[in-house]
Amino acid sequence: MSSLARVTLLKPDFFNRDPRRVARALLGKLLIRKTSRGILAGRIVETEAYLGQGDAAAHAAAGRTARNSVLFGPPGRAYVYFIYGNHYCLNVSCLPNGVPGCVLLRALEPVAGIDQMAKTRRIEIVWGRAPSPVQAHVGAGALTCPAERSSAAVVPAERSSAAVVQAERTGAPVKPGVGLAGWSSSAVAGGHGDPGFVIAKDSDPKNVSLLKKISSGPGRLTAALEITRERDNGKSLVSPRSDLQIVDDGYRVRRVPVTPRIGIAKSAERPLRYIIAGNPFVSGRRA
Repeated sequence: MSSLARVTLLKPDFFNRDPRRVARALLGKLLIRKTSRGILAGRIVETEAYLGQGDAAAHAAAGRTARNSVLFGPPGRAYVYFIYGNHYCLNVSCLPNGVPGCVLLRALEPVAGIDQMAKTRRIEIVWGRAPSPVQAHVGAGALTCPAERSSAAVVPAERSSAAVVQAERTGAPVKPGVGLAGWSSSAVAGGHGDPGFVIAKDSDPKNVSLLKKISSGPGRLTAALEITRERDNGKSLVSPRSDLQIVDDGYRVRRVPVTPRIGIAKSAERPLRYIIAGNPFVSGRRA
């Protein structure tokens, strides 16, 4: 179980090395946003390395400009850019000051502040109270939960265009929950603001797809944590005073498949994408 009260802020030296090593080492770490409404946190489950001027897909391939200067250091800084006219991507600078390189954060597993992140993403989470797992059903324009199984509210589709997620809330603290399809969640107990958060093992698999909409994908995760270029570009992710940080809570990753990067045209064949094996919040193909 993760506890946000017992985390270690990463130091600049963590990022002062080859982006390929950083990309692998970042898996399992927590990206944290401090807000007036509480802490938002997601576990990094997918990354991509960009190697600087020798990498045709890297923003630094053509040299230093005003737009990409953060990539040239110092290490541990947020490089945020706007893409496709509709979302931001978050990278962290690597290598010694003056040498370009970075890691793109591609996907997070929501861990704390889940309700707030979902609201920002226009996803509505309906928490049920049930002694047995919640079963979500789609029908008549709503995701409903049978009355005999849960007291979760029914939210008509016409009320909002937001997605609806049904999940189980238990009354006592839990160990890391067993999620859908046997996936073991690393979510903080009570991470959504109530003790005992757990995803019901036997729930409809559609629920995982809806939960993925919170932060699975580079644009989704920046939206969930309200990351923008204007607010965060150049911000230190290793400063105790920063409201955007990367921390270590002791989580250990067992297996890391490596695949070609996705969503790019240049140097797309290079095996520079790193994922936590079996984690359902990985975006794109899991390999």
